[in-house]
Amino acid sequence: MESLSYFLRTRFELEIYTYNLTTGTSYNNGETLRFGTAGLAWSATHSLSVTRLHSQTPCQSLTSRWDSGSGNVVSPSSLCESLKIMNKNEFLTIFFDLIYHKKKNIFYPEDYYLHHYTDLEGLIGIIKNKCIYSTDSRFLNDLSEQTFSQNFILEYIEINYARKNRNKLTESILKILSDWKMPKTYITSFSKDSDSLSMWRGYGKEKIAFSLGFGKYFLNQTINTFAHLVNVYYKKNDQERLLKWIFDTIYNYYNINIEIFEDEENLKIFCSDIQNILVFVLPMLKHPKFIEEQEARLIIRPMEDININFKSSKRGLIQFVETSLNSDIFPFLIEEIKIGPTSDREYLKDSVYEFLIQCGSSIYDKRIKNSEIPYRE
Repeated sequence: MESLSYFLRTRFELEIYTYNLTTGTSYNNGETLRFGTAGLAWSATHSLSVTRLHSQTPCQSLTSRWDSGSGNVVSPSSLCESLKIMNKNEFLTIFFDLIYHKKKNIFYPEDYYLHHYTDLEGLIGIIKNKCIYSTDSRFLNDLSEQTFSQNFILEYIEINYARKNRNKLTESILKILSDWKMPKTYITSFSKDSDSLSMWRGYGKEKIAFSLGFGKYFLNQTINTFAHLVNVYYKKNDQERLLKWIFDTIYNYYNINIEIFEDEENLKIFCSDIQNILVFVLPMLKHPKFIEEQEARLIIRPMEDININFKSSKRGLIQFVETSLNSDIFPFLIEEIKIGPTSDREYLKDSVYEFLIQCGSSIYDKRIKNSEIPYRE
């Protein structure tokens, strides 16, 4: 099992390098990768140490499997004979590692602050319990949201992949999307705008609303295989750019390891990983009319040991999970509180500050601010 994981990962990483290296390009430790005319090598197992960049071990030259040059090539079939079953979550882990190191800017927000809008009841709960709440995605306010992103990706795959090569992978992806039922995920919405009139209207209505500012330290704590804080895209060009990188990566990985995916069980595991990736991708695509929200989202994919809570709402009994705001370094991770348009701004500002102190969650008083939007009766 370990040998398969290492083998797949190594081959994939080498393939990624082909986008940036040409024949004869060297690593900074003096080791040289040599590519044959028909592509990347299937090299002998011991030569795969090249990706670890061990300077003390000279790497074997790599040639194409169709190249008869160095003699360091073994046949794909002989390698696959001993590699039967693909690891669960193997590609999922590789995918998010690759994003984090190479494409972080298109997946994760770069803003120093993100802002969570809530009403007074929400503010009291967050401060008292020192956590934020992520709600079951099936109870999102915009019921058409999932249909929009699902149809958008289906059309993108049909146009850009299915028409060119309707292989087993393409058929599998289309089936996943056509039969899609959103797995249970939990979402918290943030905005890149701390003082948005439309957001105040949406969250405040007849109540007082607040925006809570979270800095990069908190944001970095949320990123792992099961939780991601992601950008939301509204413009078609941006959405297509995101999907192109994601599905090019998926298809490149499939094509490199195609012999392994001739085994239906391996393909099934691979498609399961793709489905788990789509759990995070679908909520990243929203209709262009919502662009003023400037949203980013914390998306949590439940694990077996996750603690599920329940609350009542106008739509019934809703499930939610909590993300702690306590930290070993900082006792409270809200870095700013902004009070929405209201006639009692200064009184409310003092009350919020005193409430924070009482709950043991003090914040520098200058970071409790009022909205700059004028209040209207």
